[in-house]
Amino acid sequence: MVGCETGHFLAIRGHTVNIVEMLESLASDMNVIAVRQRLLNGLAENEVRQYAGVTCEEITDNCLTITTPEGKRERIPADTIVIAAGFNPRPGLFRSLRGMVPELYHIGDSAQPAGILEAIGSGLSTGHSL
Repeated sequence: MVGCETGHFLAIRGHTVNIVEMLESLASDMNVIAVRQRLLNGLAENEVRQYAGVTCEEITDNCLTITTPEGKRERIPADTIVIAAGFNPRPGLFRSLRGMVPELYHIGDSAQPAGILEAIGSGLSTGHSL
């Protein structure tokens, strides 16, 4: 999702964009199908080349080398590469507050990075349990 959104942002500003995805489909982590489809349509409208199910092999000064699902190696010219390789939790604040307050709940991106809907749901669920 983040790579596709970034690619769309750059494409509508006139940049030539290629999106390379290791999974079988792009933006598969988007929960709302209509929003995902709108994003994918925007990529197509802005002539963003899409590579899904590939393996990144090498990054050099001027290209990215991938292997396609069929085993073919391909070089994609690039002067800039943006890596959107996932999220990591950031539990630092939670850990620093542990033992300082009577009740503490570990929710949102601190516990498990996700989208805004999941973060709201996590907060709602925790709030209801109090």
